[in-house]
Amino acid sequence: MFLQSKMKKFPLLNAVVGRIESTKFRAARIALGSGIGCSLQDEITSPLIGREEQFQKLLSHLHSSLDEKRNISMYVSGPPGTGKTASLGRIMEDSKVKSCFKCIFLNCTSMRVASSIYSHVAKMLQPKAVAKGEKEWQLKMEELVTDSKKKILLILDEMDQLLMGGSRLATQDVLYTVFGWPHVPGSQMSLIGVANALDLTSRALPRLHASHPPILVHFPPYTRDEIHKILLHRLSMAGVGGVFSAPALQMLASKVASVSGDVRRALDVGRRVVQLVGDRDSNEKKSLAPEDFGVLQPSSDHCSNSPRKGNSVVELQEVLSVLNGVYSTSQSLISMNSKTANRGSDLPMQQKFLLCSLILLGKKGPKGKPITIGRLHEVYSRACKGRNITPVDQSEFFSLCTLVETRGIIRIISNKEARLSKISLQWDEEEVAAALMDQHLLASILADVSCLSRS
Repeated sequence: MFLQSKMKKFPLLNAVVGRIESTKFRAARIALGSGIGCSLQDEITSPLIGREEQFQKLLSHLHSSLDEKRNISMYVSGPPGTGKTASLGRIMEDSKVKSCFKCIFLNCTSMRVASSIYSHVAKMLQPKAVAKGEKEWQLKMEELVTDSKKKILLILDEMDQLLMGGSRLATQDVLYTVFGWPHVPGSQMSLIGVANALDLTSRALPRLHASHPPILVHFPPYTRDEIHKILLHRLSMAGVGGVFSAPALQMLASKVASVSGDVRRALDVGRRVVQLVGDRDSNEKKSLAPEDFGVLQPSSDHCSNSPRKGNSVVELQEVLSVLNGVYSTSQSLISMNSKTANRGSDLPMQQKFLLCSLILLGKKGPKGKPITIGRLHEVYSRACKGRNITPVDQSEFFSLCTLVETRGIIRIISNKEARLSKISLQWDEEEVAAALMDQHLLASILADVSCLSRS
């Protein structure tokens, strides 16, 4: 109260506090980024909120394997942004793991074909290793896993990406070989495979479960409370725990948890909100009259409203505004009939046709079957032609899908052949469908099952 009363009387003091708050917003953006504005040691020792059980399970299996002098293979699954990679990073920092294992972390998205795993891993184990061709590299790897004087822990992140390109049978053979390394006589290697799909090993590598089934560890989507704790912990570690009002932070956590449980999305939205509020407050400070920053003297009562008008915390309405832009609601998605709406934020008609076709496929198409861009283009084309709209061709359609993906509405899992790329809705389907139903033309597409015909 004392500081607030002084701010009303002394504009210069208000300006100083404004600069402090600007620093606070900047610190909050850093806290919600890839780091939390603290030392590496703090990052390593800070709690893995919501992932304690999975972390302990992974660590326990690795410690047991060392104590019992045996190798293990594990498969870690879970949707994007559920703490898989972060937990494994912490595993590699465990003192016993660091001292007993040579840890190799390999992200499979960097490999064009699965067989390049052999050369990648071999060169990490023995930088001067040389071989000619895939077969030689494979044999070289078998030598290295048995000749190693130290235990090896190989972590393959995003291994499901290997199944997206090249020959599926060839990729399966490579993965069978890799998962077989821990069981080669004399092997010193343990393996952890990481992917999004819960059933990848049973679906794509069924023989594994008959011979050497991997230990399964699943990471479920984060809950509302877990996301809230993670956000609050990061902000508190940076000394800006009060930058969000309590209702604003709860709303952010609730919305992301209800849609995906992806904590990376929650952090991204949080950064956007802080950036928005910080920029607005900065502009309001610049708009103050020059004399407000002059000699420190009391100001008259009628000028008591002249100090900085920006809020010192992020409020609920500001979070809702950004959430509407990311996930959309009926007000922000469909506003063509509103004279007061910002027409620049509307989705183009072709993108709305695309979305309706995707929802139609999801609701009325074969259950459990992935939707490809090629199949979506067929449905979209019929929907357009049935309403005298000229559809774009397949090559342009892929670009159209990419534009929609940049809005966060859909997710595309790329394939070597664009038409075989998989596409899925990221927003809440019922919310998007309800919003699109506001227009008769688009509502008719959602009800038109004839678009699903393959004839």
